[in-house]
Amino acid sequence: VQVSAVSRNPPNYMAANEIAWIPYTTHVQDDLDKNGIMAETGCWNDPARTGPRMKKLAEKFKPGRQHGIYAYSLGDEIATRGSCLSPHCLRAYRNYLAREYGSIEALNASWGSSYKSTDEIELLEPKDNQGDEARRQGIYARWYDRQAFKSYNICGYFEQFGKAYRGMDPKAWTGFLGAGKFGKFGDGIDYDLIIRTNQWWAPVADLGDEVVRSLAPREFPRWGWMGYSKTANVLLREYWRMITHGSDAVGWFMWYIMESFHGFLAPWMGQFDATKEVMADTVVVRNGLGTLLMKSEQLDGEIAILFSHPSVYATRVETGPTYGQYHAMNAFWVRTLRELHLEFRYVSDRMLRLGEFDPGSAKVLILAQAEA
Repeated sequence: VQVSAVSRNPPNYMAANEIAWIPYTTHVQDDLDKNGIMAETGCWNDPARTGPRMKKLAEKFKPGRQHGIYAYSLGDEIATRGSCLSPHCLRAYRNYLAREYGSIEALNASWGSSYKSTDEIELLEPKDNQGDEARRQGIYARWYDRQAFKSYNICGYFEQFGKAYRGMDPKAWTGFLGAGKFGKFGDGIDYDLIIRTNQWWAPVADLGDEVVRSLAPREFPRWGWMGYSKTANVLLREYWRMITHGSDAVGWFMWYIMESFHGFLAPWMGQFDATKEVMADTVVVRNGLGTLLMKSEQLDGEIAILFSHPSVYATRVETGPTYGQYHAMNAFWVRTLRELHLEFRYVSDRMLRLGEFDPGSAKVLILAQAEA
């Protein structure tokens, strides 16, 4: 499979060599213009802008559909949260809050506000798309709700792409590459919601792939990325980490490159020495082990770790000995369990709320820095 780095249909030589294609159909960004509106596309919640755009993209990639597309990509290292100051976005925000709280009384109790209906809800500061004023005033529930909405909002945008592509390719998989480092404040990613919305994902190699392999159904393709080294031992470490963490593939960046690291192929179209060593060491995967692993069920030793999306944010407010340590504490538990030769899985706060987590399926539920 070749992942295209440009937004185009596959060239004829791809079909001639039976190479599957993942077209880079767009690149989802959350950059705002001077008015606080999505700069490149307009508000994601504006049907007059998004509807025609999705239809146009689906038409553009029909030739690729005829060639045979493995999956449709929304880009590499894209945004994983986003909202803007458009009236369309404000309406979507109000609808989101109404669903989350169920009543204006519940919202007022959480925020310390006195709204009579959700139609009255505004940002504390008219231009404060991030909700920073709520955090500054210590109204953390209101601040978090804005962050959670940004995760929810972009997943709604992802879903529009998926529906458009399935309209011309009924079995289309839509997803994206990279993005979403675990617990990093700049991302604050909602792994659970992205998995529920998309059909594949190739995230950056980080603690996040532990969550992805735990939450994603077996038929959900997932993999990480390697290639960022010139030495075989580093490359092999990353290769086997992906394989043993439930990846369906191994992503190598890129097939050609000559910089601080090497591509898969050398300029003479042969392999570098490090690439040769990796291929020799991993031949067992291509000879059948990979297929066996993809059809196997991962066991968890009846140990679960909670991935709490609210806690990603709760650990970033107020100073104290655990301030900002959500990533470190999860990394500690993952490392400790693996050193003890114990297997585990992540469960999400959403799974608990929806009753999807069977308490009888685990002897231990680890609350790693669960501060929300």
